[in-house]
Amino acid sequence: MKKTIRAILNGKKAGNPELRDAIMKMRDKGIDVQVRVTWESQDMPRLVKEAVAEGIERIVVAGGDGTVNEAASAIIQIDKE
Repeated sequence: MKKTIRAILNGKKAGNPELRDAIMKMRDKGIDVQVRVTWESQDMPRLVKEAVAEGIERIVVAGGDGTVNEAASAIIQIDKE
């Protein structure tokens, strides 16, 4: 079974060359990396909900402390629903 990772990136970090290189290396190893980018304040909760609804079991978040906090809050909120 092919591994799938949903990578949710802060829009300000999406162009980071090291990040792009890491994603390409994972894809070269046969890992399905699906990239989504946040641009507005409500993007993270929506993107996390979409990933969970689609059965994605691995979510990777890239950005800063605020991005990670938004993702954690979105996951906690889903658990409460």
